[in-house]
Amino acid sequence: MLRRVEERIPELASFVIPFIINLLVYTRYPIMYGIDGPYYIVQERSLITSGWIKYPDTPPAFLILAPFYLLGGGLGIKIGVGSSSPSHRC
Repeated sequence: MLRRVEERIPELASFVIPFIINLLVYTRYPIMYGIDGPYYIVQERSLITSGWIKYPDTPPAFLILAPFYLLGGGLGIKIGVGSSSPSHRC
């Protein structure tokens, strides 16, 4: 049964608030945040240009982030990572 909008506000807020906080952290600096941030950009660039990742690794994360990279390059990856992080922290 469909719930009212007022009942869905806490669910929406539990995703939106951590997403905004993560995005603020990830976009604080022009470079990719974290110890392996540039690695993701290199892997995504290689995946998009050649169809293969540059360094052998498990590719599911790279395949999931590929649309974000196509839409916004490094910023797209920051958005993709930020959108997946809140679900891991709940």
